[in-house]
Amino acid sequence: MSESDVISRYCKVVDISGIRQISLAEQENMDCVFWIDGACSVYQHRPLQCRSFPFWAPYLGSREDWDDLETMCPGVNVGPVHSPDEIESWMAKRRREPPLDADTLSGGADNEG
Repeated sequence: MSESDVISRYCKVVDISGIRQISLAEQENMDCVFWIDGACSVYQHRPLQCRSFPFWAPYLGSREDWDDLETMCPGVNVGPVHSPDEIESWMAKRRREPPLDADTLSGGADNEG
């Protein structure tokens, strides 16, 4: 499937701090569009957005930020412990590969939602 087909079928445009970005769509219950029968249906091929979560800069600023996230996401502090080097690697990759900017995509999605 082409990038534009994936974007139009599984993504939406969101406004984050005044920047229109492409984000995965959600189901009616707010689960990710790829969350099916209690599991990620694209786990082996999930995007960086998912592979690096919850190790995103806004959540790593302080212990309070992390604890706030834990109250919203039942997967935080569950599962394997990741090394600081592994977390920094994900963060560096996210800096190198920022979310798609909806305004710069040629023929991109305009699925506001």
